[in-house]
Amino acid sequence: MKEVCHKGLAKLVGVYGSNPMNKKDLFELIKASIEPDLENRKNIEKNLHIIPKVVPILFDWLGKHTIGAKEMAVLNLRKAYNAHFKDDSFWISFLGWTMHYITDWGTPYHSPISVANPVIPKTIIGGIGMGLLGIIANRKRGSKKMLEGAAKWGLVGTAVSGGSSLINLYLEHKIFEEQCDEFWDRYESIIIREFTSQKEILHLPRYFEEAIEKFEEKMNELRTICNKTSPNWILSSGGKNFADYMVQIAKLMDFAIQIINYY
Repeated sequence: MKEVCHKGLAKLVGVYGSNPMNKKDLFELIKASIEPDLENRKNIEKNLHIIPKVVPILFDWLGKHTIGAKEMAVLNLRKAYNAHFKDDSFWISFLGWTMHYITDWGTPYHSPISVANPVIPKTIIGGIGMGLLGIIANRKRGSKKMLEGAAKWGLVGTAVSGGSSLINLYLEHKIFEEQCDEFWDRYESIIIREFTSQKEILHLPRYFEEAIEKFEEKMNELRTICNKTSPNWILSSGGKNFADYMVQIAKLMDFAIQIINYY
């Protein structure tokens, strides 16, 4: 997601959630909700003239905000809890980062097995298809040559299909993010209405670690929804589906705040 949705979700939960925030904390929360991306962009711009330094930053950014987003959300929730317990005002920044990673975890294009992400199936199909062509092309040269042809052609097919799929994924993801920003501005009132009607104060266990386990379970539930949800569905039905999608993310953010305030 881009800045509009990250900030919008943070404001939504900070204002209308189960534990409304004061203006100062709300301002810091909204600012922190986009800091993980800003920090990565800053590091890339700083090292843009040194490609060997930029590549690891890009891979680290990609990993932490996609398959690693759940781990990062839990890590920052723990930091937020510890800082809050010690009356350290930086807890609100950790919470904002937690919210950022919750949103990333719930973004369809960030999951390798989402219906929105065709990279793995297309790469496999491309590799198998070219491998079969390699076998056909070498069928008269004996079994050994057929196997060598299958391996070589399969690797080429895998590389080409994987590369083209990644480019296509990037472009579709970029368009989706821009559309989500537009939808947030257009349907914010519907999102607020749906969130205020669906939010709930959850029963928390006795110990913090048990609450973290429950949070992780809900993160897994969010990823399951994410994997099954088509971006086209999200952006259909005049904003209702988009609001429902955003509310699922916001409810998990609200749960994170409940954890911090309870223990």
